[in-house]
Amino acid sequence: MSRKLFTEEEDKLLIEFYSNLTNAELEELFQYKHTRKQIKWRAKALGLKKMKEVTRRAYEKFKPGLWTEEELYILKKYYPTEGAEGVSKRLKRSPDSVRHKSSRMKIFLDYEVFCAKHANGPTNHNEETKRKISLAGKGRKKSKEHREKLGDSHRGNKNWNWKGGKSFLPYPSEFNNHLRKRIKKRDGHQCVLCSGKKRLVIHHIDEDKNNCADENLITLCMACHNTYHFSKDKPQVQLMKEFFLEHAGRTS
Repeated sequence: MSRKLFTEEEDKLLIEFYSNLTNAELEELFQYKHTRKQIKWRAKALGLKKMKEVTRRAYEKFKPGLWTEEELYILKKYYPTEGAEGVSKRLKRSPDSVRHKSSRMKIFLDYEVFCAKHANGPTNHNEETKRKISLAGKGRKKSKEHREKLGDSHRGNKNWNWKGGKSFLPYPSEFNNHLRKRIKKRDGHQCVLCSGKKRLVIHHIDEDKNNCADENLITLCMACHNTYHFSKDKPQVQLMKEFFLEHAGRTS
């Protein structure tokens, strides 16, 4: 069981001031010991709600941070070639903010930039980021009934990624250990996306299990394989598919 993030005194303060202060003001009240997201989830657990005037005030305070026409121009011009990190330096906005805005505006990386980004392996979180992610997830509990409802609402043909149940179809006899070992050896016994060497699987590029030609097979780690199949970012998936086809065609 995870430790309780808020003390009883902090809960009392939250109950007293939550309805009248914005989350940014509450964050300052707690001397930045808790993030705004943690304050929001704790208030939800305590059944607290904000007054409409406070919500309106928070929106007005956030409004000056909306994207200007000049910023949007820079985003459209430089994001395809420089990515989130490059645009972030030009605009002094966080890479996550740039990434989110570009996704909403359907602005994507150039194919060469996408390939170069995956050439040097995965980017790992630093210790401070890991700590923040850990703290943000604490205190968020769901009942068994709630978890079951969530599962039922995303199972089978209710899932956004449902493809007619083809994952349950059997593989052909030619997709055997000998073939899988040959493809892994061709790809250097590593994932072609992140260069990882653990939990490797063989992916069918056209997603047809019966097409076991060498130029249709690629080596991926389990994490990248799941990212491909469960990503909602369709243009990003298309870029990955083009990358797979080029790599498999070049090495076969």
